[in-house]
Amino acid sequence: MALAIRKALKQPAPAPETLLREEDQPDPAELKKLQKTWPKTIKKCRKTLEENYDEQGRQAINAICDAFEELGQIRDEETVEILSGYLEDSRPSVRETAARSLGETKLPSAFEPLVKRLGHESTEMRAAVVHGLGLLGDRRAILPLVALASEDPQFNIRATDALVRIGPAAIPFLIEIAEDNDPSSTLIAIQALGRLKDLRALEVLANKSAHSMATIRSHAIEAIGQLGESKGVRYLVKGLSDENIGVRIQSAIALKKMGDKRAADALVQSLNDPDQDVLEHVIAALGACGDKAVVPQIIPLLDSSNNEICIAAAEALGRLGDDGAVPRLCELLSKFDSEENRAVRLKVLDSLRRLKHPDAVPYMVDLLADPQPEIRERAVDVLGQIGDQSAVVDLENLLKEDRHEGVRIACAKALGEIGDPESVAVLEDALTDTVQVRLKAVIALGQIGNDSALLSLTAMLRDQLPELRYHSAQALAEIGDQRSIRPVEVLAADSDPMVSRGAFKALAKLGDERSEKDILKAAKKRTKKATTVKASKTNFKDMFSPAVLRDMFWPDDPQRRMVIAGSGGGVLLVGLIVAAMFMFQGPEKVIPRGLPASVSIAPDGQSLVCGRSFGYIEFWAIDGKRPEDKFAANSRVSAIGYAGDDNVWFAEGNLVQVLKGGRPETIFKGGAPVTSMDLSRDHKFVSIRDSSGNVFVYNTETMQPVGSLSFSKSSVTKQAPDGQSFLMASGGQVKLLSVKGEELKSVELEAPVRSVAISQDNSLLAVVHGKKAQLTIRKLDEAGTEVATFAPEESLEVSGIEFTGDASEVILFGLRRPHKSPAARFSLGGDSLQYIEGCYAGMPADFDPATENGIWLDDEDTAVMVFNLKTGTRTDLDYRQ
Repeated sequence: MALAIRKALKQPAPAPETLLREEDQPDPAELKKLQKTWPKTIKKCRKTLEENYDEQGRQAINAICDAFEELGQIRDEETVEILSGYLEDSRPSVRETAARSLGETKLPSAFEPLVKRLGHESTEMRAAVVHGLGLLGDRRAILPLVALASEDPQFNIRATDALVRIGPAAIPFLIEIAEDNDPSSTLIAIQALGRLKDLRALEVLANKSAHSMATIRSHAIEAIGQLGESKGVRYLVKGLSDENIGVRIQSAIALKKMGDKRAADALVQSLNDPDQDVLEHVIAALGACGDKAVVPQIIPLLDSSNNEICIAAAEALGRLGDDGAVPRLCELLSKFDSEENRAVRLKVLDSLRRLKHPDAVPYMVDLLADPQPEIRERAVDVLGQIGDQSAVVDLENLLKEDRHEGVRIACAKALGEIGDPESVAVLEDALTDTVQVRLKAVIALGQIGNDSALLSLTAMLRDQLPELRYHSAQALAEIGDQRSIRPVEVLAADSDPMVSRGAFKALAKLGDERSEKDILKAAKKRTKKATTVKASKTNFKDMFSPAVLRDMFWPDDPQRRMVIAGSGGGVLLVGLIVAAMFMFQGPEKVIPRGLPASVSIAPDGQSLVCGRSFGYIEFWAIDGKRPEDKFAANSRVSAIGYAGDDNVWFAEGNLVQVLKGGRPETIFKGGAPVTSMDLSRDHKFVSIRDSSGNVFVYNTETMQPVGSLSFSKSSVTKQAPDGQSFLMASGGQVKLLSVKGEELKSVELEAPVRSVAISQDNSLLAVVHGKKAQLTIRKLDEAGTEVATFAPEESLEVSGIEFTGDASEVILFGLRRPHKSPAARFSLGGDSLQYIEGCYAGMPADFDPATENGIWLDDEDTAVMVFNLKTGTRTDLDYRQ
């Protein structure tokens, strides 16, 4: 790397303006205005830096870092001088922020001080320098970045990101590096070329797709797919017959992205591939190719005993849009009617929703009585898409009677899509349901367009929720009756901008030709009048005569008397509730935190961190009454890992960050949303899994990658407690793989594996396998010696299994009836299950083998549910204020 740095420093510096991308080029007038403010900003930042020069406190360091970020936005040589002076600061956060901010300046003079720190002793500092060089965009950084990644593989991802940020200027240099004979450098260049998507790279990538090393062939194939160039299809087709499974899988994935019909014949041939993972991706590619001629070859795959193959085939048939697949898809729904096959049924329903064929209607109507809410909801969606009026009565009844909100929402939506005027009355009744059902009902009434809904929709214009007021106005506009102009007009003066803009839009659709100014004036006038109370001319005695009062409070009609009695009781109850709220209200405001989305237990097993759907991160003691600390993220925290007291990893979508010192720091941004995080036994390693089956392993102390793997959706996988190896089960084979993909150990079983676990010392393997789901424990030695087996009369249908801390027992979670409890223990020396009373159903979101604390999350409850399997103690971590 030192040689690469010396060569880079000898190269001529590029012109400053070339470092700015087209979208970053400022408007000359705006730039002139900004330049006038720069001296003042620099002076202010210098003062901040002088005041906090030697301070070690968090507040002082934060002030310095904030000043650096401000300086990074100023393209002035003085800022480069200031920031360069802090690159050797003793405080890690200070020097790292200085490096990143130097890159933000986009000035050639920032290159030398940055590139000289690529060999810094601190891994975090080197990572900050790599990031800064990427931001800088100076092509002189290409060789040093490639050299760093070649010498230190943990910088592979970061260096590639930086090369991509440099942009098109890097293409000729990367092509030259890719043609080199050094495998490490070639690999980095190929990855960057694929992400840059420049067609100039096709030739060199095509050459590398025939390389002797499978890893380089695989990455070259992936890069060709990223280019999206039709000329690259022939190289991808060739990759389908490669001897390496990974290359074949990558070829199928790339062909799916391309969606080219010319690959159809080769993909059909690959349906004979012996590997199930390859087959799954080939089917997906056939679905994307758009050639309906392949449908007859895909339909037989619906009979596969492998659920993942069934799912892939069903999805492919839906994407191809051939009606000939409808009968077989409907038959498959009838065949699979258990919870075990829920994923297959949902995918079949998705495909039928795309096909929109009327032959599916009877099957969908039958599914409206299915015990699983998700299945009912999806069946309703299909009926809405088909638009057959024969299902209207069934949908109306379901809207009135189903207890699951999601199903009622789907019913309202479907009735609007079908558009039968007879549904208006049922949809009007739904306007008193939950908020989301009401919203869908309002939209549906607008879609139907029948003027019998005018009164109900006009009343909804006064609802407290802005969304309901907005959609009610739009629904009235869809109906198109000009009598709605005056009621909608009032919303032009609404306090919510969305509602007021929606009112103007609706009025225009209703044919109101007035200007927005005139409409707003009229709306304000009417609003003012509506708040003025005029004196009544009604005779007081007439209003409160004995006859009137008697008829008001105790009418002759028995039904009216019952309504009044009920209303009186209701008013009294509401009064008591309001009084209780005022008497016992807490000191704090209610803050909407959302539902718990992810959780992780701390290294000591006595506390945990919870990520919520509204972006909050909460720190709890296991037996706490309130959170000990909180942090507000930006969006749903889909995964979280408690690596240490000041080291919490979390993901928002595809963005992975670490929370240190109360500040989030970006680790990487992946290509797919993150679904989970798992920590090693010592919490020094975290595995980050995304929705595409990729797993990235990072060292939580250095925050650097140590390896990555890619698993198919059909395989059963689990991180080993050491954090540097993974169990992968496919069919009846279980493999222990290193984070580099090397096979460490392998165990053969007679039947397909359903669930796996590994002991804390990596010595024992527990497997639930076979049709009757029996439990087998084996040693992870060369022979795979059997330690214990248990095959009860009742099938061990489980959500998952775990070893206890001392590996003397296996705990089975998510047991179903006829088992007495959803959780049980099996002792390695025993012959029966010991049921754990009071345990929650399903697999815990996190489990600590040492303390045997399990954490469960419910997608309809704000509480984090803790259960200790040793003591049977239940604790709900929740607070309402």
